[in-house]
Amino acid sequence: MILCLRKSYTLSCIRFSLLWPFVSLIGCSSGAFIIGCVIFKSLGKEEIWESLIATGRISASIYLILGASEVLSYVMTLGGMEDWMRHLALDVISDPTVFLLVTAAFVLLVGTFLEPAPATVLFVPIFVPAAQSLGVDQIQLGIVFVLTLTLGLLTPPVGLCLFVVQKIGNLKMSQLFRALIPFLIAQFVTVILLCLFTPLSTWLPNALK
Repeated sequence: MILCLRKSYTLSCIRFSLLWPFVSLIGCSSGAFIIGCVIFKSLGKEEIWESLIATGRISASIYLILGASEVLSYVMTLGGMEDWMRHLALDVISDPTVFLLVTAAFVLLVGTFLEPAPATVLFVPIFVPAAQSLGVDQIQLGIVFVLTLTLGLLTPPVGLCLFVVQKIGNLKMSQLFRALIPFLIAQFVTVILLCLFTPLSTWLPNALK
């Protein structure tokens, strides 16, 4: 029951914009700490210390991945990746649907080893002008880009979300990835459909105008 209340509190605060996500998570963690120490009295000094060490190890692993992705982003910028991609998008591809499919494939590849923030900063300025010149809907491009980036977070070799869940759940990476395969296939199909059929991504924004 307490776990359900914690999840409901966190999601409600984020969903209704009552608190920033990190503030609601701080409140949730503080509440869990107080309940464990005061009400259930199941958290002693040893348990707290072990929890801090485990959290530090997981956080250090995650920040190593984040740091490596930032370095890779910088190297790709110095290597002229932006100019090469802009030439490919503007001079080689002429069909909007092909452009979206190529964009999705490239972003999926990039998302496996780059975090969404550096990937967005690096590649959005490349794809947006090309999409405008081909007449691609900006909403459709944004949805395909973001959805494919999130898909990259769940695929090896880096897959930050995959790595976090594996560490917290103490699972084998192969075991976790096998369990995710049906969901990954469903999201792959969704991305392809969004690339092929523009109304799937634009009907709701157009209806809200």
